[in-house]
Amino acid sequence: MIAKEIGASGATYKGIEFSGEAVKGLSISGRITLCNMAIEVGAKTGIVEADEKAVDYIQRRTDHPYTLIQSDPNGSYERILEIDTKGMPTLIACPDS
Repeated sequence: MIAKEIGASGATYKGIEFSGEAVKGLSISGRITLCNMAIEVGAKTGIVEADEKAVDYIQRRTDHPYTLIQSDPNGSYERILEIDTKGMPTLIACPDS
């Protein structure tokens, strides 16, 4: 849906921050996949803001100290794209599609 909206080069050399209830509902592997797919629209990076699910994941894997980094609440964004995911069908990309 994002690629359809902004095109294959719509985020070239930019970062994409994913947020919202649909993202919060994703598993950690789903969030990793989402961030990894940011390259499909030319992005340099994809980010999902850390929440309790992410903290639990980290705490189960390390006892090293870490600092959570949050977005600046007063920060500016080049563009905010809101996608209504209610009723969105599951999409599957086949090889060579």
